[in-house]
Amino acid sequence: HSERGQIRFQIRIFDVDARYPVVEAHVRLYAVSRTKPVPRLLRTIQPDDELGGVLFLSLPCVVTHHIDVYSMLHPPVEEPINSLGLGLRQVDGATGGRDEFICPVCGESYGTHERWVRHVRYQKVIEANDEYPVENTHLSLKEEDLIPPLYPTPSLKELREHFKEEIAEIICVVEGIDPLMSGTFQALQSYQFEDIVWNEKASFAPCLHIAKKDFTV
Repeated sequence: HSERGQIRFQIRIFDVDARYPVVEAHVRLYAVSRTKPVPRLLRTIQPDDELGGVLFLSLPCVVTHHIDVYSMLHPPVEEPINSLGLGLRQVDGATGGRDEFICPVCGESYGTHERWVRHVRYQKVIEANDEYPVENTHLSLKEEDLIPPLYPTPSLKELREHFKEEIAEIICVVEGIDPLMSGTFQALQSYQFEDIVWNEKASFAPCLHIAKKDFTV
C-alpha cells in the first residue's frame, strides 16, 4: 500500500469477542530471512512502537510498517547512517525524534537533509562576514555538496522480487491479558509471499457498519 509518499506493509486485527476487550493489547512485527532464520524486528508507525504499539481490539485496527531504507523488506541500499544493527525508522528523523544527517565541518547533527542545508547556508553568511578562511569551514562546502542523497522508492516489482528471494515470512505477534482469566496470552500469525496483496492502491474491505445509535463489525 502506498500513502503520503511511503510504501507500507499493513495488516488488520480485530478481537471477535469484543464483549470482553483484551487488556493492554499490543503488537510486534518480525521478518525472517531465508538465509538467516533469525526474527528481525519491523518497526511500526501505526500504532507507534515507541509508545508501546498499543491496540484497542474491540474495533478493527490497522498495523502499519513503513518500508523505508532501514527495513528488511526494502531492497539493499546504502543507509543514511550506519544503524549498527539497530532497528531504525526513517520517519524519526523527519519528526525530530532522531538526527540522521551530520555536518562534516562542525559535527552538528540534524534530523533531515533540509535542516542541515539551512545550517550550512547560515554558517556561510556568518563566516564570510567574519572573514573566516575557506579551508576547514562551511565556506568550503559547495552547492553540489548540498544536493540531497537519492533514496529512490523501490517499485512494486522490486519489492516483490526482494521479498520472494530474501524473506521467508513476516510474523505478527499480538500480546495481551485475558479479561476473564487475567492471564497473559499471545496470538501469532504468519504472512508469506502468497498471503500479501501486492498493489499500491490496495485497501481493506469494509467491515464496520455504523448506524445512528450502534455499530456492527
